Amino acid sequence: MPNPGIAADFLEHRLYLPMVGFLVILSEIFKPKKIPILGIIALAAFSAIIFIHCGAFKDRMSFWKNAAVNSPHSPLARRNLGAMYYLDGHLAEAEVEYKKALELNPNEPMAHNNLGLIYAKRGEFAEAEAEYKKELAINPLYDDALFNYGLLLDRTGRKEEAMRLWERSLEVNPDYKDLKNKRRQRI
Repeated sequence: MPNPGIAADFLEHRLYLPMVGFLVILSEIFKPKKIPILGIIALAAFSAIIFIHCGAFKDRMSFWKNAAVNSPHSPLARRNLGAMYYLDGHLAEAEVEYKKALELNPNEPMAHNNLGLIYAKRGEFAEAEAEYKKELAINPLYDDALFNYGLLLDRTGRKEEAMRLWERSLEVNPDYKDLKNKRRQRI
């Protein structure tokens, strides 16, 4: 059963097929001489839509900004826009987007972990730890959160706790590359 609190995603490409039906109906109403004109108008309209929409695919930031604007109810769009800001080094903007994602869905996967990364980077260790704990309460098998929380604990001198989290991360994902690299560095 659909959740009434969450609006359905609007996907504009679903309008194209009904539009073809609409054009067929118009071609039956008007005389055959006007059919090519209607076809040219429809082609021009669809071409304009495509041209306008192409800007959303220019780069990753444009894509996710467009997604967040056109799907304001989507925590995924907000979370991924936050990730793009984070990757570009814009931590304040990333934090805003992650918080918006969590307003839309308090259990949004990865959002608390990503906030933890921001806080850890700023040296706000208590806030980072709180976010990692929230992430693991929602998603206890999220290997990145286990690893990142372990890094925070290691950085703050809680080495044994960090090792337990890293071992748990390897139990969850035996092929976790970052953790394997971390092991090699310690040897």
